[in-house]
Amino acid sequence: MITLLAGLALASPSLDFLVTDGDRALIGVHEGLRSGVFLAITADDALELSWFELTPGPQRDPAAPGCAQSAGALASAWSGEALDPDPCSGEARLEPPSGHRRGLIRAHRRRGELSIELRGQGRQTRLQLWAPALLRHAPEDTLRPLSALPGWGLQRYAGGTGVPLMIPPPREPPPPIVIGHRGAPGHLPDHTLEGYTLAVELGADFIEPDLVATRDGHLIARHENDLTHTTDVAQRFPDRRATKLIDGREQTGFFSEDLTLDEIRTLRALQPYPDRPHDHDGMYLIPTFPEILELAVELSERHGRPIGVYPETKHPSYFRALGLPLEEPLIAALEQRGLTGATAPVFLQSFELSNLEALAEQIDVRRVLLIGDPDETPFGDERTYRQLLSDLPALRRVVHGVGVHKDALIDAGGPTGLLQAAHEAGLLVHVYTFRDEPHKLGPAADGDPRLELKRFYELGVDGVFADYPDTASGVRSELWP
Repeated sequence: MITLLAGLALASPSLDFLVTDGDRALIGVHEGLRSGVFLAITADDALELSWFELTPGPQRDPAAPGCAQSAGALASAWSGEALDPDPCSGEARLEPPSGHRRGLIRAHRRRGELSIELRGQGRQTRLQLWAPALLRHAPEDTLRPLSALPGWGLQRYAGGTGVPLMIPPPREPPPPIVIGHRGAPGHLPDHTLEGYTLAVELGADFIEPDLVATRDGHLIARHENDLTHTTDVAQRFPDRRATKLIDGREQTGFFSEDLTLDEIRTLRALQPYPDRPHDHDGMYLIPTFPEILELAVELSERHGRPIGVYPETKHPSYFRALGLPLEEPLIAALEQRGLTGATAPVFLQSFELSNLEALAEQIDVRRVLLIGDPDETPFGDERTYRQLLSDLPALRRVVHGVGVHKDALIDAGGPTGLLQAAHEAGLLVHVYTFRDEPHKLGPAADGDPRLELKRFYELGVDGVFADYPDTASGVRSELWP
């Protein structure tokens, strides 16, 4: 008999498991992991479920190399057996019988879906669970049969047969996140510390800096490396005007890569849109990425809730060709703040899939591919965005989500089906850009920016990029009091 027994963490994207010929298993104990689920495929092809919890254990020596400062013992509801963790690796496990090898479990959770992949002993089993809400921790005596939960389903892809399942009552999914797009640019100039601060005060969960490089390799926040319309650079450095070929397009302006950070410090931010307030023009400095990360920490403490960062790499291939790569200083700044791992309050976004693939090899944080015009080709890729979206499972192997324009989800004919397809592939969907001005509304708005947001929230999006975070968070509060 072969039993696949796996532990699925509710707070971790991946764990180890063992393939054994008995009914025991191991679970990798990761920092921050507190509870999870054991899933077992038994000899008669049934799927069994039970909960586990971490209980307090002995303190580790914090001075020991590679050792964390806390430990835990693993107790499973089905056996009641406690396991002592290794003092440095932080893993608690039962050793497999002789001749059996360790395998791998990969899992991801998103609004209403849980997907699991088990690998080991040359055998692969893929499980996909979809449901109207996320799992929550519950005692075993509250588990319900699958048939008692309308709208839930499970399919096992190894043999194509259905598998009975006992599962806990669902919990409503979390509300969509509000991303302060460039800060709060409907009220203040783009990409300033003051704008990011206002965005959080107005309800944003994430602040979104676009990152470009200076001549001496520092990352600053600007919507584009052409500073013409968002700063007073033309007045301060009129001799720096230049024409360049950027991602295959000729542009004339004043560029960040032609100024040092000291020169950037002399610039002041401007509101680029003529129909928005200009009473703060010339008042605010251009921030660096480390300064933005420091601000996020301060705002988290001030407001008593985690404030995330959602940086976008602008023209990463172009900057790398100049010898000014964005990836290395971006990663260094995140690592300095301890913002690594899939649970960190960070999303990295880019219109270039190759850039996200490179970042995936260097840092384990969530990644989002921004989707441009469907018939455009991302720089450095042979496929159009339409072709990339035609294979969403392949995208999921690289990124955790997609950032799409409003019209990609709701067009003049109604919902397009992309949201459901992306969710079925395990991808988060964040939507850009929600603005209050009547001429910037989409077909779902019927002239009302609040109605537009309400319809996207009800559709089931996972996040919105908003120029007016107060509007986005206000509508969200009505739907999720």
